[in-house]
Amino acid sequence: AHGGEAVLVVLQLAAVAHGSTLRGTALVAHAWMIGATLANSSFLLVHEISHDLVFKAEWANRVLGMVAQLPLLAPMAESFRYYHAFHHKALGVEDTDPDIPTAWEEQLLQLPGALGVGVRLVALALNMIPYLFRPILLHGPPPVSGFMLLNVALQAAFDAAFLAILGLPGVLYTFWAILFAGGLHPSAAHFISEHVAVDERMLSTGQATASSYNW
Repeated sequence: AHGGEAVLVVLQLAAVAHGSTLRGTALVAHAWMIGATLANSSFLLVHEISHDLVFKAEWANRVLGMVAQLPLLAPMAESFRYYHAFHHKALGVEDTDPDIPTAWEEQLLQLPGALGVGVRLVALALNMIPYLFRPILLHGPPPVSGFMLLNVALQAAFDAAFLAILGLPGVLYTFWAILFAGGLHPSAAHFISEHVAVDERMLSTGQATASSYNW
């Protein structure tokens, strides 16, 4: 009943195995077209699992989240589960909701003219960097728990095997795929459309989180 999660992990590993044999622009193009799409699917899968939407038992969802994160090479499932709760507790609250830009980020994003356009373009391309580090800056490091330690240990073992088999080209491919998956890629549009007010209509409603279509 839950085979789709395993299929996604296998597809990602297959994409990395093939993509890492490429070089230069071919590797980057493959990472954009295929790797980023699959990586974004993994982001969304970890998100759904963090809401305990797959299994009835919380522990089973937490373990599944650790498996779903494996191709991303980062032990993020448990920390995401922890920080994502702040998003739902404080939707749209500046400097508390980790899914929206902080006050100083907003100032940069609202710069006028060509400079502002350039800043927003760079911010979009590098969106995964603040998305990963903003929660830590706002709420400090996540608490250490048995699940957190298991999460790190499982990912470390996987990463060691990954590096031994696919080497640095596999790591480089995964880096590009993740960077694109949260930035300059169609599947990454939800990072902006769901949580950022982009026009006066959205600002006037006071709605902090919309659908991917801004409804």
